[in-house]
Amino acid sequence: MERLILENHEIKIYYSSKQPAPLVVCHYVDDGEALIKECRQLGCGDFTLVLIRNLEELDEMSPYKVETLKQFRGMGEEYVRTLTVDILPQVEKKLKAKPEEYLLAGYSLAGLFAVYAMYHTDIFSKVISCSGSLWYPDFVNYVKERELPCKPEKVYFSVGRSEKNTRNRLYREVETRTSEIERFFAAQKIQTVFELNEGGHFQDVSLRMAKGIKWALE
Repeated sequence: MERLILENHEIKIYYSSKQPAPLVVCHYVDDGEALIKECRQLGCGDFTLVLIRNLEELDEMSPYKVETLKQFRGMGEEYVRTLTVDILPQVEKKLKAKPEEYLLAGYSLAGLFAVYAMYHTDIFSKVISCSGSLWYPDFVNYVKERELPCKPEKVYFSVGRSEKNTRNRLYREVETRTSEIERFFAAQKIQTVFELNEGGHFQDVSLRMAKGIKWALE
């Protein structure tokens, strides 16, 4: 594992045993070793994992400002540029070979960002959104009303079955909104999966991410 500090973000690189390999860029997950272990137990193929930490999550992972959610600054587009222009080129310099492909994976707000980023870069061929905050106001319309610069090959979605059982009016729409977005992408001839997991929002984070990565790499 190698550690870099770029743009105030901490980047951890877990190299694959072979090169070239797919490059999985992951936000929100803290324990890369645990995630890789879950992937191996599921029989996942080799990949290089890049974990990005020290995020200003409410700012960098939110797509746009919403008047009723003043705590979210909507800096997603700015962070897409930081990721693709500043962070990834530095990561690539550390690799022995150019990655076979680039995957973007995220959990919670980072799962929202992973889907949002598809509309602002064409570098990621596969996207994994686990328990993504797709309840974000007007995000379904955002997805449906804009064109992708390049259709990804695969997009994976999952939520916990209990996530909708909350008093928060916005959060309880997560399953419905996620399902609607998944169906929309499927109608665009993009290979998709929407998986329901047992439990609530913060349960089995590494396992849920590993399931998405395995499916995307198959």
